Amino acid sequence: MTSRIARSHGRPTRAETKVGRRSLTKTWTPLPFATRTVLDHAVRELARFEDATSTPNAPLARLLPWAESMASARLEGRPARAEQVAMAERGRTLQREAKWVVAGMGATRAALQVAGALNADAISEVHAELVAGAKPFRFGRQPLPLAGSGPAALHEALTRIPPLPSDEVGAALDDLVAFGQRDDVHPLARVAIAHARLQTVQPFAAGNGMVARALVHGQMRAAGILRASLAPMSAALAADPRGYAVALLAYHEGDVLPIVERFAHAALEAVGRSRRLREDLATIHERWREASTGLRRHATAWQVLPLALGSPTLDAAGIAQQVGASRMAVYNALGVLEERGVLEPLTPGSRRNRAWRAPAVLVALDRFQLRDSTF
Repeated sequence: MTSRIARSHGRPTRAETKVGRRSLTKTWTPLPFATRTVLDHAVRELARFEDATSTPNAPLARLLPWAESMASARLEGRPARAEQVAMAERGRTLQREAKWVVAGMGATRAALQVAGALNADAISEVHAELVAGAKPFRFGRQPLPLAGSGPAALHEALTRIPPLPSDEVGAALDDLVAFGQRDDVHPLARVAIAHARLQTVQPFAAGNGMVARALVHGQMRAAGILRASLAPMSAALAADPRGYAVALLAYHEGDVLPIVERFAHAALEAVGRSRRLREDLATIHERWREASTGLRRHATAWQVLPLALGSPTLDAAGIAQQVGASRMAVYNALGVLEERGVLEPLTPGSRRNRAWRAPAVLVALDRFQLRDSTF
C-alpha cells in the first residue's frame, strides 16, 4: 500500500517490538462468550442513546464534538478550558492547548468523512487535518512537539511501547485494514483493536493518540454502531486513564481482551456522560427561558436560545442565516440576551467582528470533563 505516512523519530530494532509485528488476520482467535455479551450490551445502549438524540442539529449533538476533542486533547497532555477553546475557534487566542482541541474537532470531522475507506491514505488525511488545525509554532528548523505528556499512567505506558521499524509500518497498517474488513469479529471489538493497533504502531512522529481516537468515530460509523451521532469515547477513556494505559500495554504484550473490554465499558460510560450533559443543557435552557420572561412571543431572541444551547460561540451573520431573520434583528436579540445574562461578548470591548459566548454552556463542558465515572 502506498502511503504518505512518515516519521521523524528513531525506530526500535525488530527485537524490541512485540504485537505490532504479529498479523491480526492470521493470529485472531474468537472472543469469549462473556466478552461478546458485554460488547452486545454496549452496542445496544449506544443505539438506544442515538435513537433518543438522533436529531443532528440538537444542542447535545452539536456539543459532543467539543466535549470529545477536549477529552482527547487532555489525554494527549493538552488540557484546555472551554472558554479558551471558544476563543480559539474564533481565532481570538494563540493558546496552544485550545488550538489543539479545535484541531481535534477537525480531525474527527475528517475521520467521519473517510469512515467507509479506512486505509493508510485515509489515516494520513486525518493526521494532516490535525496538524493543519493545530498549526504548531516553529522556531529554527525544529517544530515544537505536537503532543504533550498526557496523564502520568498513559504517558508511562506509551513510553514503554516502542514504535515499529519504519519498513514494517506499511505492512502493519495493511494488516489493520484487512482486519477491519472481517465480518466474523464483533464490530466494537474491531474498533477497539484497530485503535490499539494504531496507538502501538505509532506511524507518526506525534499526534498518534489524537488520530487514533478520532478514527474511532469513523470506524463506529462505518461499522453501523452509530448512524449519525458521536459517542464521547475519549471522555470515557479519560475517566480512567490508568485502565486505558493498562489495556494498551496488554495489547502490546499480545492480549487483546483488556482493550476490547475497556472499549465496551467506555461505550457505556460515554452514554452515561452524554445523558448527564443532556440533563445539564435542559436545566440551562429552563433558566434561560425564565431569564427571558416578558419578551414578545415572536421575538427573535426565542429563536436564538436553542442555537446558543448547542453553540458555545455565536455571531450575528451565522444566526441570521439559520433563523431567516435580518442581521439587525439578530443583533438586537443578542443584545437583549446579553442584558439578561444569557450571553456575554466573546471579547469585551471589541466592536469589530463581534461574537458572543454562552457562559453556562462553557461551564457545562468543563464540568463534563471533570465528572466522576457514571457507573
